[in-house]
Amino acid sequence: MARSEYAWIGNCLSILLPIILCEFVYVNRVAVPTFKNKIWTTSLQVNENLPAPSFALHQWDPTIQADFEGCVAYGPPVVNCSQNMNYGDASIGLVMSFNASTSAVNISRTSGLEITYNVSYNSSQGGYQGGVWEFIVYDSHQDTNLIQQCDPIVPMWLVAAVGRNDVYLQQTTIADDARAVVEPPKSNCTGHIYTHYNRYDTSVQTLPVETGQDYQCDLGLPNYTGPCPAVLTMKFSSLLVTTFTSKYGTDWKQMLLEEGSIVGGIMFVTWFFNIFVT
Repeated sequence: MARSEYAWIGNCLSILLPIILCEFVYVNRVAVPTFKNKIWTTSLQVNENLPAPSFALHQWDPTIQADFEGCVAYGPPVVNCSQNMNYGDASIGLVMSFNASTSAVNISRTSGLEITYNVSYNSSQGGYQGGVWEFIVYDSHQDTNLIQQCDPIVPMWLVAAVGRNDVYLQQTTIADDARAVVEPPKSNCTGHIYTHYNRYDTSVQTLPVETGQDYQCDLGLPNYTGPCPAVLTMKFSSLLVTTFTSKYGTDWKQMLLEEGSIVGGIMFVTWFFNIFVT
């Protein structure tokens, strides 16, 4: 075979091999499957402070009467957060909620929220359940109705509506930009709610109020003195946040780099034919 024919073969290979290897082999067999293989990474970050989440207290016991008194973010500095509170009777019972999206309230290692309210109850009235609150914490940036359908928040039970409840939070963040969360079939749930979603693990310490001395807030007893003061405090047990981030198995920069490696190898073969064979 003449040397010119070797050169001609080398030139043909320099054109055909990149097309065959890059477009038909690498892209279809390697790059696309790798890109579709979504992966999760975990990171930990220590924060100086974290924004307070939204939360709600729900009471459907008809014997409970409660009046909201105030909300402060104790510091330093001390901030009045009463504008974040919503309170009133609803068709499902008594509701008291904190909307974090109204005005951001940050909680640090030395600060927290303190919500005060006054409570009376009637132990002799039918339907009395012991003054128990249902308590949930949720991400205010999400549709709470949709979250309850797709990722139901299990409520905590505050066993003493008349007392002091200290709630401690631990935040976990889900950042699903690659849409790795699988949507349930035939469901109204969509994966986009998890593109940035905060979950809160909660624990509570309760200290009931001793009634019968300065305060007697049971309307069913003859020595009723009036509503008892009650307190709900909230702070983070740790400012260490765990973040789960989804991403694609590869990106366009890596794919271009690998395609460039293939083309570089082919150009070396072409150079070999043109220099050493001819």
